[in-house]
Amino acid sequence: MSVAVGAALALAACTGCFENPEQPPYRFEVKTDQDLLQLCTRLEKEGGPSCSDFEAGAAIVSSSDTSDPQSVFPGPAIARNQLPPSKQEIRTFLRFEGLFVPGSHSLPRQPTKHEQAKVILTYMLQKSKERFSRLDSEDQLRNPRVASLSVRQRIVLASIVEKEAVSNRNYPEVASVFLNRLDKTMALGSCPTVEYGLGYHRPFLLFKDLELQSDYNVYKRGGLPPGPIAQFSDDAYRAVLRPASTKDIFFVYDWTTGDLDFAEEYSDHKRNAARARSNFIEKYGRDQMYRRFDNLYYEDLPEPEYGKGD
Repeated sequence: MSVAVGAALALAACTGCFENPEQPPYRFEVKTDQDLLQLCTRLEKEGGPSCSDFEAGAAIVSSSDTSDPQSVFPGPAIARNQLPPSKQEIRTFLRFEGLFVPGSHSLPRQPTKHEQAKVILTYMLQKSKERFSRLDSEDQLRNPRVASLSVRQRIVLASIVEKEAVSNRNYPEVASVFLNRLDKTMALGSCPTVEYGLGYHRPFLLFKDLELQSDYNVYKRGGLPPGPIAQFSDDAYRAVLRPASTKDIFFVYDWTTGDLDFAEEYSDHKRNAARARSNFIEKYGRDQMYRRFDNLYYEDLPEPEYGKGD
């Protein structure tokens, strides 16, 4: 479906919205691997709707039954105590996490930013429904461990795969690790998922960070987190449908090379992790290992950032 047709559907479903031919369209970009807090903060800086506009719009835009696990539409709002302070005021908007389709979009400009937010939300729901229907039709889900996951669970897992594949490589291998862990009822142990709940990023998390009392702390609890943690590429979702055939249950990211090192045995993983830490210290210094970046999580930051210090 074209952007123009999608926009028309969005307007048709949005009571009170209109198209003004004298106004230029509202253009915006959804970036792969950003979460909705990052997105709405950026759009406001660019002159678009604010996070509060999206929060108000999310309370109005209707969706299908949130209890249906096969629905691609928003799930229930996340409990306030599961989120960092920076996300607590947009809990309703966060129901749409993972449902913003990456890419450049153009929609009819609305008279207010609040109305613009509603049009965007309605449009994204329609685009997401089409997107996942298309992607799921590409694969018959013959892999039993994938077929057992609901649409919503696949969306959650794809968002984790996107964040963990920091260099946009190794999607199938990353998906395989997490599916292997789910099969073994192991904790996922995903750092970016914990950081979503923390509200900040460190190159290497501290032990105190891993004591976070939140369902996003998938070091302390089993299964998937309560919802997606970012927008994600089609490749990340396809990797969940068609994971690599591996027995690996560990991997570590080397911030100095952009490589992921996978392992089946913990002893091998320990060696890989020690090497990644040593490489980081040699390149950026030990004091940068635990530097805190607020409102970021598992970001592949420009190299100079790690040298600035707080």
